[in-house]
Amino acid sequence: MYKNIISSILLMVVVISMLGCKGSLEKVYSLGEHVDPDDPMSRRFASSAAKKPESPCEKELAFGYYCLGGSIKELLDQRSPLRQHAEDGLYVFDFRERRGLTTITTFQGKILSVSRSDRPANWQTAMAVRQRIERLYGKADDRSTFTADIDTPRQLEFAVYKGRAKAHYVWPMSGWRIDVVWDDIRNIDITFLDVELNRNYLASQRRPEPREEQGSRK
Repeated sequence: MYKNIISSILLMVVVISMLGCKGSLEKVYSLGEHVDPDDPMSRRFASSAAKKPESPCEKELAFGYYCLGGSIKELLDQRSPLRQHAEDGLYVFDFRERRGLTTITTFQGKILSVSRSDRPANWQTAMAVRQRIERLYGKADDRSTFTADIDTPRQLEFAVYKGRAKAHYVWPMSGWRIDVVWDDIRNIDITFLDVELNRNYLASQRRPEPREEQGSRK
């Protein structure tokens, strides 16, 4: 009899522990105050060792930490990148996170874009990323290039893997935007972009017309 009572008590303890663990995981991965620190829409920074910049962000804290349009110097005072390089008038910095990397692109000392990749690159992951962002920022603009005859997840994945189509979801905001792009077998890319700063960068890359060059010589 005592053995049965003890067994019942132990069983109850195990069940309660499992429910507690499940509840904790649900809190970690749910949206709101209890979010996954590495979730692309997280309002909290992934690393507890790093401190948030104290200066206010005028646009958006991408991934809960990186300020679009903010000073890269202020960020580098807080964290050291894993690597960096220059590319077409831009400086690119990779920062190590708990899972993968965050890539920061800067122009004229300001953060132009912040990107991360999600895996595995399949339809289920793409939909999960889209749904999480929509809960925070509203419905996405669907700019995907799938044809009408492609309608099952398997067909959608096959079209992407073969380079015949891509999934592209956009959240246009005031002066910035979010893009989720899935166009290959490797990654699903999530990018926060400073639209105004990007416009300035593209303008700086335009070559003057021949008449403008002649006029400048005079």
